[in-house]
Amino acid sequence: MSGVKDHDLPLSVNVLRKVLGNPRDVKQFFEAQYMATLKDLTADFRKYDAHELIPTRTIRSLGQGSYAHVYRVELVLQKREVAHKMFMRSTTAGSGREDSFNTEMRSLRKLGGHRHIVEYLGAYQTPRSFGILLSPVATCGLSMFLRHSDDHDLPDRQGIL
Repeated sequence: MSGVKDHDLPLSVNVLRKVLGNPRDVKQFFEAQYMATLKDLTADFRKYDAHELIPTRTIRSLGQGSYAHVYRVELVLQKREVAHKMFMRSTTAGSGREDSFNTEMRSLRKLGGHRHIVEYLGAYQTPRSFGILLSPVATCGLSMFLRHSDDHDLPDRQGIL
């Protein structure tokens, strides 16, 4: 099926259009792929087997760091947009990715509830990756936030910080 593998699920409408073509088939498959048994991601920590779908729909990439990529995703079961920070597992021992994930997850749990800290919604692991779900989804970075404020608005924005 055009190089699409099970781990690519859930498939986007664009991919389905290329693979299936028929609009009726695209609509049916797109909706049916979410009928599989899905575990709620926002239940603190979940382990997924290789064959299980992670109930998110990627909207767009927000950026990346040395260990993780951040995406804007929709939680399919809640119909809610959140930030999804995904750490790919490394085949290299001692790569630091799993440690970085665990440290960040523990810190976010511990600091949860503070108005200056993003809300930790949950985390998961699969045989290939680790992920953390956060809210709200940032609309811009800190430098842009400060750079695009009006002069009369800047003291209010700095007060938030």
